[in-house]
Amino acid sequence: MESLEEKPTVEGFYKHCDRGELMFVECLSCGSKFAAPKAICGRCGSKNVKWRMSKGVGKLITYTVIHVPPLQFKDQAPYVVGIVELREGFKLLSLIRDVEPKNIQVGMELKVGFEKSNRGEWPYWGRYFFTPL
Repeated sequence: MESLEEKPTVEGFYKHCDRGELMFVECLSCGSKFAAPKAICGRCGSKNVKWRMSKGVGKLITYTVIHVPPLQFKDQAPYVVGIVELREGFKLLSLIRDVEPKNIQVGMELKVGFEKSNRGEWPYWGRYFFTPL
């Protein structure tokens, strides 16, 4: 089991999602916060980074509606993909669900949700998405 003490990795991020936990990384040297897990801060180069748990609430800052998706998402089109700025100050790319594309608005409050993977192949971990608050 991944712990908050382990070095941030993409695999660790999705293992936390599988448990219903949205994580981000904080640099203890410069205070930068980011969601793409990495063991070195992209801002100052410090290795003094730690996992932090997000409350999973934020605002939509931009989005696009996908009408012509890749084959594996064909049954979901049209669907919305957006960038959410979480209250902790980091940004995350995500599917936006439970809202009609015509009703989506920049600035709308969103909360994170999770689903278990139903794929029979790697990776087996859960995924995150956002829905209106």
